[in-house]
Amino acid sequence: MDKKEARKYYKNIRAEIPFSERKKQSEGITKKLLSLIEKEGYKNILLYAPLAEEVDIMGVFGELSNTVNIYFPRVNGQEMEFFSVKSEEDLLIQSFNVREPKEYCEEIAYSLDERYLCVVPGIAFDKKGGRIGYGKGFYDKYLSAHEKDNIDTVGVCFDECFAEKIETDSNDKYVKMILTYSK
Repeated sequence: MDKKEARKYYKNIRAEIPFSERKKQSEGITKKLLSLIEKEGYKNILLYAPLAEEVDIMGVFGELSNTVNIYFPRVNGQEMEFFSVKSEEDLLIQSFNVREPKEYCEEIAYSLDERYLCVVPGIAFDKKGGRIGYGKGFYDKYLSAHEKDNIDTVGVCFDECFAEKIETDSNDKYVKMILTYSK
């Protein structure tokens, strides 16, 4: 199936996952993510504020906001940038019901001496790191623009949305790792 059909198919699958199951899987994925961050010693984490049916990894923010630098994305037109967030009160509900950093939050300033971990949301991922997002290409454009900034990427998705193979195109950026509840 092409990307448009796959997006619709996996959005429907994700919508059918009961809230209690999404919560259980989100908590398990969050534990795996915290373990990865600790094991690899990341001090700079690029997170996202989840929509209702996305993997909720806000537990990472709650656990680490006082010990590492955490950044959230803000969209401006066709571009996305990440900004430092110190508390959930620094996030404001914007268009499409997405929580984004408020205007006073500072934009990330990459250092070649630092490693960064970007947690990439998606509707579905495949074994090779292919991803179906929402179709706007914000993460693909952002990661392409910052290829030299020592950013490791990890995709997070529910077990039901982990696919054997997803059709991708030349603009798509693959994630290096994928975390699900079971895998």
